[in-house]
This record gives sequence, C-alpha cells and structure tokens, in this order.
Amino acid sequence: MKMRTGLVALSFLCLFVGGAVAGDNWKRGTSERVLVKQGAVRLTPSQVRSLVTGNTEKWRYGGGSDACFYAPDGKLSCRKNGKVAVENWSIEPDGSVCYRNCHYYLRLKGELIAVRNGSVIGAVRFLGGNRL
Repeated sequence: MKMRTGLVALSFLCLFVGGAVAGDNWKRGTSERVLVKQGAVRLTPSQVRSLVTGNTEKWRYGGGSDACFYAPDGKLSCRKNGKVAVENWSIEPDGSVCYRNCHYYLRLKGELIAVRNGSVIGAVRFLGGNRL
C-alpha cells in the first residue's frame, strides 16, 4: 500500500509540475528547448514574411502600447515609451527578423512567441496595417 500511495503521489507531482511548465510557456527567458518539447514549431521564412510585412507587431510582454510597424519598403517604425524610432529591417534566410538584433518566431498552441538567442522574449501578436 505504501508503494502504491508513493507512486500516486509521485505521478500527481509530475502532472502538477508539468502543468506549471506548460502554463508558463511565454515567460521571458524560458529556453526555446522547453517550448519545442511541448510542440512549438519555428516559422519558415515565407511564413515570417507574410506575417510581418505591412503589419504591426504588438508585444504582449512589458505592458504599455509598445509596437513596431514593418513597412513593405524595409523601414521599421517602433513606438516605445511614447517615442517613435525608424530604422531598417530584413528577414534572414533562416526566417529571423533583424533590425538592431535578430529574433525569430515559434508557434505553440495558437500563440506566437518571439525568441532571441534561444531564449523567449515574449508572446506577440500582429495587427493588419500600421497601427502605431
């Protein structure tokens, strides 16, 4: 009986911990490997191009109204803390979006997650057109 009770408790603990990890997918700094084990898939370069070009990226991390508009001509307008900065953006052959730094996107359970250097930056969403 003790053995069975111990196994039940261990199984329950594993489910609880597994659920905690699954529910915390978008936490900044989480390793990309954790998300891939849960089924996350990296977007292809053509998927990224369709997603970002002519659209506004809104960050779901950090709060506020920070966002970037990816103009089709390669200009990027970002609003952060109420100020707008303009620079150039590009998509690399591996699907990374680059301006100051490069990042890429994973899709997991309908969420888009931005990743830089193997670590989660945060969840994002895209709005059609320039929404700055």
